[in-house]
Amino acid sequence: MNRKFMSRFSLIGDRPSADSNVTLYWSDDDYQTYSSSIAVSMNDVNPQLTRLGSSRRRAWKLTHTDNTPLRLEALEVTYTVGEH
Repeated sequence: MNRKFMSRFSLIGDRPSADSNVTLYWSDDDYQTYSSSIAVSMNDVNPQLTRLGSSRRRAWKLTHTDNTPLRLEALEVTYTVGEH
Protein backbone atom coordinates (compact mmCIF):
# COMPACT_ATOMS: atom_id res chain seq x y z
CA MET A 1 0.00 0.00 0.00
CA ASN A 2 3.02 2.33 -0.19
CA ARG A 3 2.88 5.13 -2.76
CA LYS A 4 4.73 4.37 -6.02
CA PHE A 5 6.27 7.22 -8.02
CA MET A 6 6.17 6.26 -11.71
CA SER A 7 9.17 7.66 -13.57
CA ARG A 8 9.02 5.69 -16.84
CA PHE A 9 6.65 3.47 -18.84
CA SER A 10 8.18 1.64 -21.83
CA LEU A 11 6.67 -0.56 -24.52
CA ILE A 12 8.88 -3.31 -25.90
CA GLY A 13 7.72 -4.77 -29.19
CA ASP A 14 8.09 -4.85 -32.96
CA ARG A 15 8.66 -1.59 -34.84
CA PRO A 16 6.05 -1.37 -37.60
CA SER A 17 6.87 -0.25 -41.15
CA ALA A 18 4.16 2.44 -41.03
CA ASP A 19 3.25 4.95 -38.33
CA SER A 20 1.58 3.18 -35.42
CA ASN A 21 0.46 4.52 -32.05
CA VAL A 22 -0.59 2.86 -28.82
CA THR A 23 -2.87 4.89 -26.58
CA LEU A 24 -2.24 4.64 -22.84
CA TYR A 25 -4.70 5.32 -20.01
CA TRP A 26 -4.49 4.52 -16.32
CA SER A 27 -6.88 4.25 -13.40
CA ASP A 28 -5.99 4.84 -9.76
CA ASP A 29 -9.51 4.11 -8.42
CA ASP A 30 -10.28 0.49 -9.38
CA TYR A 31 -11.35 1.20 -12.98
CA GLN A 32 -13.94 3.86 -12.03
CA THR A 33 -12.25 6.67 -13.98
CA TYR A 34 -9.30 6.84 -16.38
CA SER A 35 -6.68 9.45 -17.13
CA SER A 36 -6.66 11.44 -20.35
CA SER A 37 -5.25 9.51 -23.28
CA ILE A 38 -1.55 9.66 -24.09
CA ALA A 39 -0.24 8.37 -27.42
CA VAL A 40 3.01 6.43 -27.65
CA SER A 41 4.55 6.01 -31.10
CA MET A 42 5.82 2.51 -31.73
CA ASN A 43 8.05 3.97 -34.47
CA ASP A 44 10.25 5.71 -31.88
CA VAL A 45 13.61 4.10 -31.16
CA ASN A 46 12.56 3.76 -27.51
CA PRO A 47 8.75 4.04 -27.16
CA GLN A 48 8.31 5.39 -23.65
CA LEU A 49 6.61 7.97 -21.44
CA THR A 50 8.14 9.66 -18.42
CA ARG A 51 6.92 11.47 -15.28
CA LEU A 52 3.63 9.63 -14.77
CA GLY A 53 2.86 10.80 -11.23
CA SER A 54 2.24 8.59 -8.23
CA SER A 55 -0.34 6.15 -6.97
CA ARG A 56 -0.82 3.42 -4.42
CA ARG A 57 -2.47 1.03 -6.91
CA ARG A 58 -2.65 1.64 -10.65
CA ALA A 59 -4.35 -0.22 -13.49
CA TRP A 60 -3.09 0.31 -17.05
CA LYS A 61 -5.18 0.25 -20.24
CA LEU A 62 -3.67 0.12 -23.73
CA THR A 63 -5.53 0.52 -27.02
CA HIS A 64 -4.33 0.19 -30.60
CA THR A 65 -6.63 1.15 -33.48
CA ASP A 66 -4.20 1.70 -36.35
CA ASN A 67 -4.41 -0.54 -39.40
CA THR A 68 -1.03 -2.13 -38.61
CA PRO A 69 -0.22 -5.26 -36.64
CA LEU A 70 0.89 -4.76 -33.04
CA ARG A 71 3.06 -7.30 -31.27
CA LEU A 72 4.27 -6.41 -27.78
CA GLU A 73 6.75 -8.44 -25.80
CA ALA A 74 6.72 -6.49 -22.55
CA LEU A 75 5.66 -3.40 -20.66
CA GLU A 76 8.27 -1.95 -18.32
CA VAL A 77 7.33 0.42 -15.53
CA THR A 78 10.11 2.07 -13.56
CA TYR A 79 9.06 3.38 -10.17
CA THR A 80 10.32 4.13 -6.70
CA VAL A 81 8.46 3.23 -3.54
CA GLY A 82 7.71 5.98 -1.06
CA GLU A 83 6.18 6.06 2.41
CA HIS A 84 2.56 5.47 3.42
